Amino acid sequence: ATLKNAALNWATQKCLPPPEGWITLAEVLPILQSSPPAPLPEDFMVPMGYEVPDETFHKEFVRDVINSVGKAIVLTGPPGRGKSTYLSALCDTLAEQDVPTVRHHYFLSTTERSRDRVNSYVVEQSIKSQVEQFHKDVPRATGDLRALLEACASHYKKLGKPFVLVLDGLDHVWRINAEDKRPLDDLFSQVIPCPNNMVLLVGTQPVDNAQLPIDLLASAPKAEWRTLPAMSENAVLSYLRKAVREGRLTTGFEDVRQAEEQLLGAASALRSRTNGHPLHVIYATAEL
Repeated sequence: ATLKNAALNWATQKCLPPPEGWITLAEVLPILQSSPPAPLPEDFMVPMGYEVPDETFHKEFVRDVINSVGKAIVLTGPPGRGKSTYLSALCDTLAEQDVPTVRHHYFLSTTERSRDRVNSYVVEQSIKSQVEQFHKDVPRATGDLRALLEACASHYKKLGKPFVLVLDGLDHVWRINAEDKRPLDDLFSQVIPCPNNMVLLVGTQPVDNAQLPIDLLASAPKAEWRTLPAMSENAVLSYLRKAVREGRLTTGFEDVRQAEEQLLGAASALRSRTNGHPLHVIYATAEL
């Protein structure tokens, strides 16, 4: 029955399945599963006491995301910079400001071996399940993912709120899918151009154009991408203070003023030695 309904959509709408309307085994197999898969987990863990790498950048980025309806914003940075952790923390910030979001991480953890996070059909189902679970007031849309996103964006526009879709870890698709980016092209053909009142927020390493969806590059050229900054000295200081509070690090001074002076000096030196790279800060602190 599910395949029949999908086939009706494919037969009556242009370019379905995306991108050119060809029905392949990749589209048919997930539909023919004997039972629907459990929704993918989409919570990328944010460590307790996490500090954004740069408070000024964070405030400006939150403002830009909220004010960029109808556009795609790409957040990039080198491996280990903490993009996924930051995007999850950003989702928490948006939730605190009552901004509705849904998200998908193409890579969640090295221990998650049995779940297909790349197949475009699976991604669509994950997004749909989030809408059903967290956005119950959105009128149910019949049709494809595009129709659902447009319904969400339209619903929240009436409430004076932007609707944010977060797609993170695009650089993983090329590596784990045998250098085949078609799942990205399939999904982004439904997402771009951005529906009115929706913000598309994308996270990826600065990889070659051949590894990225064509529609994304057309909508958000690399010259407009935002780079997540390294940890500022204040962020390093906050991390060291947290280590002291948790008993993992000691200054060797009981006097509060002397202890703070030690932490200030350590933060400055650590920022200089690590260039604010989060993993280097974490491992250096652990070694201390």
